[in-house]
Amino acid sequence: RRVRAALRSCAAKNLAAMLRGAPSRPPSVAAPHPGTANCSVDWHTQPLDHFSFTETRTFEQRVFSYGGFWRRPNAGSAAGPILFYCGNEASVELYVNATGWMWEHAEELGALLVFAEHRYYGLSLPFGAASFTPANLSLLSVEQALADYAALLLALPAELGCRSARPSVDPSRPLCDTVLFGGSYGGMLAAWHRVRYPHLSLGAVASGAPVDFYDGVQSRFAAAVNRTFAVYGGKGSGCSSA
Repeated sequence: RRVRAALRSCAAKNLAAMLRGAPSRPPSVAAPHPGTANCSVDWHTQPLDHFSFTETRTFEQRVFSYGGFWRRPNAGSAAGPILFYCGNEASVELYVNATGWMWEHAEELGALLVFAEHRYYGLSLPFGAASFTPANLSLLSVEQALADYAALLLALPAELGCRSARPSVDPSRPLCDTVLFGGSYGGMLAAWHRVRYPHLSLGAVASGAPVDFYDGVQSRFAAAVNRTFAVYGGKGSGCSSA
């Protein structure tokens, strides 16, 4: 209840223009199950290296969004929250189409959905077809990916006009009320983003995120997954035994 209250209280380049034309849910699509066909896609210019003073090159990061449920900011009410998916090791369309919780609760929360693609995956290739040479792969790291998402979150207030009720550490850079999401490696990114950039989001939902997945821990993680399936994945659950 407290989390829901917090959510209720509460960019890609050209994201504002993109959202003004964001499609509403068509009658033929059931509320919990829209996907990429319902989204808008845009590109955000990112530095190749967020931590270099001499590297000036950039690349384009792909971002999907859905604004059909979003409660836009106006004089009478605050903007709805932003549910932000931290993309992981695949094309972002996979996460747009498979992250059911975000779609199922966005309408109730009046939320804007944003799905960011991880650098070096899908179409977000910093060096195009040459992205996977040993030299160019040096910029594929957790730290760079977290910084990409931080840059997106910092761009949202200016693009969308949303303002958080929380005080900003920098009054000249207001924030939007954002909750991070991710699954598996993406969940690890969401959790680590809260550690590295805690001022940019309200919280994170890290699903199946083995942040302690190190030597000696894998067996316990596997045991927990198997027990969950044994308890909750029986007949009638809709789960596959494959």
